[in-house]
Amino acid sequence: MIKTHKYLLQSALVFAFIFLHCAVSAQSKMQESNFSKLEKEYDQFRNQNDLDNVKAWKWQARWLDFQSKRLNPDGSMSNPDIFLQEAVNVSQIKKNSSAQKSSNWSPVGPNFLYPSNFPDRQHGMGRINTIAFHPSDSNIFWVGVAQGGVWKTIDGGQNWNPISDNLPIMRISDIAVDPVNPNILYVSVGDYAYIGVALDTDDRKRHTHYGMGVYKTTDGGNTWAPTGLTFNQTQLDVSLTRRVLIDPNNTQNLLAGGVNGIYRSTDAGANWTQINDSLIWDLVQDPVNPNVIYAATGYLANRNIGTAGIIKSVDFGQSWSILNTGIPGKNAVQRIKLAIAPSDNNAIYALACGMSRGYYALYFSDDAGATWNQQSNSSNAPNILHWGSGSGSGGQGTYDLSLLVDAGNKFRIMTGGINIWGSDDAGGSWKGASYWLGYYGSSVHADHHFFAYNPLNQAYYMCHDGGLSKTYQVGFETWTNINNGATWPTVWTDLSDMQITSYYRVGLSIANPGYLVAGSQDNSTTVKTPGSWLNVIGGDGMDCAMDPINPDIIYGSSQYGNFYRSDDGGQNFNYISSTPSNSDEGGWTTPIEVNISNPTNLYLGYGDLWKSTDRGDNWTSISNFPNMSGSNVAPPISDFDLDFPNDNKIYVASRLYFSRSTLSKFWVSTNGGSNWNNRTNGLPDSLFFTSVECARGSSDAVYVTLGGFEDGEKVYVTTNDGMNWQNISYNLPNVPVNVIVHQESSPLNTIYVGTDVGVYYSNDTLGSWELFSTNLPNVIVSDLEIDYINQKLYAATFGRGIWLSDLASQSPVALEAKALLNSLEIKAYPNPNSGDFTLKFNKALESEIEMEIVDVMGRKIQNRIIQKGVSTLPLSLGQNGINGLLYLRFKKDNASEVLKIIIEP
Repeated sequence: MIKTHKYLLQSALVFAFIFLHCAVSAQSKMQESNFSKLEKEYDQFRNQNDLDNVKAWKWQARWLDFQSKRLNPDGSMSNPDIFLQEAVNVSQIKKNSSAQKSSNWSPVGPNFLYPSNFPDRQHGMGRINTIAFHPSDSNIFWVGVAQGGVWKTIDGGQNWNPISDNLPIMRISDIAVDPVNPNILYVSVGDYAYIGVALDTDDRKRHTHYGMGVYKTTDGGNTWAPTGLTFNQTQLDVSLTRRVLIDPNNTQNLLAGGVNGIYRSTDAGANWTQINDSLIWDLVQDPVNPNVIYAATGYLANRNIGTAGIIKSVDFGQSWSILNTGIPGKNAVQRIKLAIAPSDNNAIYALACGMSRGYYALYFSDDAGATWNQQSNSSNAPNILHWGSGSGSGGQGTYDLSLLVDAGNKFRIMTGGINIWGSDDAGGSWKGASYWLGYYGSSVHADHHFFAYNPLNQAYYMCHDGGLSKTYQVGFETWTNINNGATWPTVWTDLSDMQITSYYRVGLSIANPGYLVAGSQDNSTTVKTPGSWLNVIGGDGMDCAMDPINPDIIYGSSQYGNFYRSDDGGQNFNYISSTPSNSDEGGWTTPIEVNISNPTNLYLGYGDLWKSTDRGDNWTSISNFPNMSGSNVAPPISDFDLDFPNDNKIYVASRLYFSRSTLSKFWVSTNGGSNWNNRTNGLPDSLFFTSVECARGSSDAVYVTLGGFEDGEKVYVTTNDGMNWQNISYNLPNVPVNVIVHQESSPLNTIYVGTDVGVYYSNDTLGSWELFSTNLPNVIVSDLEIDYINQKLYAATFGRGIWLSDLASQSPVALEAKALLNSLEIKAYPNPNSGDFTLKFNKALESEIEMEIVDVMGRKIQNRIIQKGVSTLPLSLGQNGINGLLYLRFKKDNASEVLKIIIEP
């Protein structure tokens, strides 16, 4: 038998919860009662089940956590057009304004597919939805990342270059490459993977937006513009486009399919005509006759819309006919994935996903769709969409489903869902090919979104939640043999060297620059030392911290406050939060803080605040906050902070919980937790309090940030422990503010906020907020931390890894160095080129400076000293096999300037 694993166990209740309780109509706002109902039903489900022993619940929990921070004051969901407009505005400011010269962001990492101290897990960088190939060069291809935009490789996946960082949002579902001019690309902007559970009720990847239609570049990604197929965010699911196809005989002709049907353009995307209004899951093009197109229509059970089936066009989408496939249109099949055999364009397969998102059946036509046979079904074949060896029910077929036919054998097929399966007899029988845990040899990360074959190099590529994998032959094995000691025969090569990780939190060791810990969605917790990255703990990585003095002492967590401690730099972890987690309720991201004055003192924010004086071995509750209505626990703490150096002063924000009739609260203790005062008066308590920060140094200021889309309600400050509050939101964009940090001992009380559209800073003299996002991609900034020794600001982004910049307020020495670097007006010529640059300075150097070359992953490629008197400098890099985007950091006395260069062989 297959090894039993607790994460594989299923229950019908899970699926009943998912599908019956997520049926919310697609309106521009969800009424409070609907959102509260979902929240209550999830809480009931959570209380009745051991979450370690059930699957398919995390997407709901993630969405509830994310959306609860973004509700309107009446509990309704915000108009998603607000976010899009703000994102577009900020994107334009970043391109056209010189007002953010004080920031100079460059990537930190993670900088490779890090090793793990959990060898049975398939770790990765982040989710990739699609891949597209160059028409004549097998080394050039593009991928579309769920959170991180479009990336291009010109060396077969060894190096990658992000080419869409100026898109307002960077969620990509599909890429189409013009076969005549590969500098022309079309992308589906939005994340179609969520339509399977309806975007208006499922937001497991932390977004506040839907799709934007089809965008286009004509210069290889240097600039992007919308085509004529665009949507308003208020159209919700309708705004999503799944596939774009190009007519190779006339590249002016395009097809796009999505939730709102099929659209056709005859002028390269300038104008589009709606041809069909069916919900479209897939579009595939005949490899021999590109005028022949097959489309899979779909049915969404949780919204009771659409009809599953297959339609065909023989005139590149001008007209369509319904094929007689025998596939049930409703109440049996939801999603269909299509594939055509490269060796015989008459051989077509259709993989059908059922009502519980598990395997329904496989259909095959050997006559170009005229007739179809059901090859196998859920009653006579394993559930190839299940988490294990196929014996259980359910799956994730509306989220991850892929299908591919072997290049040389039309009867040999491969499917991807959570695991890879294969058949040598056109789907009549099945064998395994991978397992999402690494028990049985080489495998790939779970959740497979796109399976593709490149005829130029005869290689197979799998896009999944961990990134991108490649092989030249997919081998199959029976589960009987696997359970008797066999291993998977396929050898996979990982090509996920892209900075696309989605982080919730980041923590530093104050006295030890170069050390950090960060928690990421789906890809666990990562620990960085000056020389390496390590993947630790497993599952989702949430809040985390490092000892300020000893970086070998590390704290990490998974959802709902399951905390662990390592005393050996992350090699081993022990569970430390059993006492509070058994008697109290933590939030999805439960906050942690180490006392800077006394690092043996540790604090956790569940419903009450808990304190340990021995680094987590023992715990005591130091608060007794009021319980929520109808509950025996207090509302989970969203964030808290200790004053420094007076750690007897503690400030706590408790979360908004509409479904439990609980508004946000702000609590203050001035005696270490012996007594607490409610100081919420003066704050907008119908918005979610996202972050709490005490000013470090001489200031008495305490800051609170707010979620939601209430214009002008973003940041508040008090200087008398909450007796009075001042709104300092000023000109911040109308998006949620996720985090705030105060720069200790800065003369003007400099503060920074991370928002859904970037970083901003302010101080006592500005009376406004300045955009602080130069070079930073247009992604959510979820956390900020300051490295005081090197005077750097770290940002955790949700989709593009960890970044750093100089601080806005620096020491007199650093400011003098900064002025010197600015005065040099450093340029690189020609840029881009094949690797031989000339650096030109506005004047000869008055003193030596350091130049550090960093790639898109944060790896240091080269470090050198530029001597005094130099005014031009040759820089040759191409011979080192490096290509793509590089960052040149010019450094002096903790100040730096960053220049981007591109190597294009």
